[in-house]
Amino acid sequence: LAQRNLFGGGSGLIFGVDGFFKSGSEIFDAGRVRAAYVRPRFLELPVDFSFEGFFQTNITLVDQFSSDRAGITADWRFGILEDLRGSAGLTAFHERLFDVEDDIVISSSDRGSSFYSILQASLEFDKRDDVYNPREGSLTEVELRLAGEALGSEESFFAASLSQAFYIPFGSRWVWSNRFAGDYLRPFAETDVIPLGQRVFLGGRRSLRGFSKNAIGPRGVLGNVAGGDSSLNLQTEFRYDLTDSLAGVVFLDAGQAFLIEEGSFDGDRKNLEEFRFSPGFGVHYKTPIGPLSAELGFATDREEGERFGRFNLGIGTAF
Repeated sequence: LAQRNLFGGGSGLIFGVDGFFKSGSEIFDAGRVRAAYVRPRFLELPVDFSFEGFFQTNITLVDQFSSDRAGITADWRFGILEDLRGSAGLTAFHERLFDVEDDIVISSSDRGSSFYSILQASLEFDKRDDVYNPREGSLTEVELRLAGEALGSEESFFAASLSQAFYIPFGSRWVWSNRFAGDYLRPFAETDVIPLGQRVFLGGRRSLRGFSKNAIGPRGVLGNVAGGDSSLNLQTEFRYDLTDSLAGVVFLDAGQAFLIEEGSFDGDRKNLEEFRFSPGFGVHYKTPIGPLSAELGFATDREEGERFGRFNLGIGTAF
């Protein structure tokens, strides 16, 4: 639910409720409630401001643990150049981790409750010819996050994320799309390892399409995915326009998450030689808000408990 142009000043109020479920669920696996206030040209400056309160439960749909979060986010977004935009903000939230498997607990903050206060800043350089159905150009995204005791956070860490995508047309029907993404997190001060709720997991439609969401990363001695403090993800795909509205896609995804600061972890931390690969194919039906996509990805070199692949439905491209 949204009220736009509140009192004629261009501001907005937004209220949203989401529910998530998967096969075998009795009711649902995750939920999220959010309420936000959005104001363009905050204090008459060329800056858009938003303030949001949120509560989410089990939102990551990870089998190895469950989580609840409740907090607030204040965010400022601004234009720098024609194709360059930036944002800066603060997120403060209380997180509770429960039902955590023993082999992925490597620090005292991997169970129970913690409070986080995180400064974040990002840059986006967008040279795509079309936001929803790009055929050429590039998209660069950089995000930095900092949590520390000086901000009131119970855990201290630094995180950097980089994503680079580029699109190359061949004739009027072929497009070759590529994306590189990486995460780098490091603890400091009294924090020895990245807490479980902040670690990196790969798998799913946005990273490795043949694997379940958050199913790729370092594994504990019992086989549970513990998450990492760094990751690499490479994706490449060829798209061919069958008609003006329908396109066929073939793709190959590769990636892995790694654990460098291991704490008490005695499982498999993963390395570059343990990259996972997922080839696949699909179709995209173009709409004004982005393509409706149906994609089938396959899991190669399957590990215990992994399926042969995964079928993904969604709105928008994988990258």
